[in-house]
Amino acid sequence: MFKHLIHKFDWYKRIILHKIGIKRKYKISGYSLKIDYTSFLPDFEIQNPFFNKFLPHLSSYLPKDSFVIDVGANVGDTLFGMIGRNINIQYLCIEADPEFYSSLLNNIKILLDSNPNLRIFSANEFVGKDLNNIELGGSGGTKHALSGSGK
Repeated sequence: MFKHLIHKFDWYKRIILHKIGIKRKYKISGYSLKIDYTSFLPDFEIQNPFFNKFLPHLSSYLPKDSFVIDVGANVGDTLFGMIGRNINIQYLCIEADPEFYSSLLNNIKILLDSNPNLRIFSANEFVGKDLNNIELGGSGGTKHALSGSGK
């Protein structure tokens, strides 16, 4: 019972920090990614230690000047992992959600401030076919396309 109350209190604290726009730092590959307090990324990575590890590992084998496209880049967590393994390739991060995209741009700035020679591009777009009448739904740091419910 007591553990449940502490968990509830922690969640309400995270919601309040989210509402007032305060982000938390989350270390990935030695870089401090800024994420929303309502993001489940740290919780998910504790429960699933191999989550978000394959693409950074794969990027370490790509030759210099390769081009990686991250569709659904969210706030840049996969980008941070890949940059930590290979700074000699170009990255294009595509994120459709405006809120996530804004955070992605801020996180790209963090990377570029620490290494101005990185080649990172971004786009705030949907990717796919039949993109009419689409909207994004979801919570906890992730979204998905909902067909037939958009404008």
